[in-house]
Amino acid sequence: MRNSFRRAVKAAKTQCHPMSLANDNRSCYIQLMSKTEASWPATVPEKILYAICALASWSVRIWPRKAQLFFGDILGEFALLFAGYRKEVAIKNFKIAFPEMTDEECKKMLHKHFRHLGRLVLEYMISFTIRKSDFDNWFVAPDTTPLKEAVAEGKGAILLGTHMGPCDVGVVMTQLAGFPLVLVGKRTPIHWVTRLLFGMREIHGVEALPEERVVTDIIRALKKNKIVVMVMDQYLGPPQGVMSKFFGQETGTSQGVAVFADRFKVPVVPVWSFRREDGRIELVVEKRLDLTGLNQEQITQKCNDEIEKMVRRVPEQWFWVHKRWKPFAGLRTDAYGLEINREYHSRQ
Repeated sequence: MRNSFRRAVKAAKTQCHPMSLANDNRSCYIQLMSKTEASWPATVPEKILYAICALASWSVRIWPRKAQLFFGDILGEFALLFAGYRKEVAIKNFKIAFPEMTDEECKKMLHKHFRHLGRLVLEYMISFTIRKSDFDNWFVAPDTTPLKEAVAEGKGAILLGTHMGPCDVGVVMTQLAGFPLVLVGKRTPIHWVTRLLFGMREIHGVEALPEERVVTDIIRALKKNKIVVMVMDQYLGPPQGVMSKFFGQETGTSQGVAVFADRFKVPVVPVWSFRREDGRIELVVEKRLDLTGLNQEQITQKCNDEIEKMVRRVPEQWFWVHKRWKPFAGLRTDAYGLEINREYHSRQ
């Protein structure tokens, strides 16, 4: 185990916090081996917050599905009125990904996207009290054969995750379908919000890991033949990310998936979810990626290409308000017309 860890640290330094890499492997080891926080809800305020969320969740669950979608649309349109800067980012993203789009088409896409975000809020609330008995009414049963085959190899598996569709609901669906998940996620600047986001997954049995402890815990999970969910459809600059292309535009992408797939030969299975026209949520489990003969940069690019295919199928249900396209390094004008240096990009 110790030798495996040392090899992983050497190959996956970009997955540690940059400050811990300024010294040596020992500081990285100390940081990554920090104790896990108590399961949510742990404190009295968290228990009160959970009770409020559970009550809201049960209240929304009893609504007819059409009413939930309608209220979500209203919530999204209301949010659009105050979106400001994020609305501009979304429109610029549409132009980057779909240069053939007219201004009118971009506006229509914007409204569709914010309605999706409004529905997403309600679906996140409902996720607190989703049970296996809800599958028939809420979900379209997925073909999980690719995941079963990957786990059967005994190396664990990496689930290539995205911010497509009701992604949190998709994670819960996969867990309830009988697959033990470990989700690598970002902390937010507000501690209680982070605890809430991680907590919703934990109450369904999903093990949530903050990014700064990723190396050792991923190795441990894979050795136990668990499935590690790694989301890599957002911008990540140097030193943690690598230069890649998304929709043909240069950007930075996390190489976490590539590091573990390359060093430990772990199978990578793309999984995503989307909301159908009838309101039911479909979980799509794609075939495992063929990574034979590819280096880490090529694996990262292949993952980006796979995510692009997902986005093109249901474009309004991706997370367009994030600045996905930024120059990977140097002081230059990015896709949004801003001159921002590398240090700024690595923090966003």
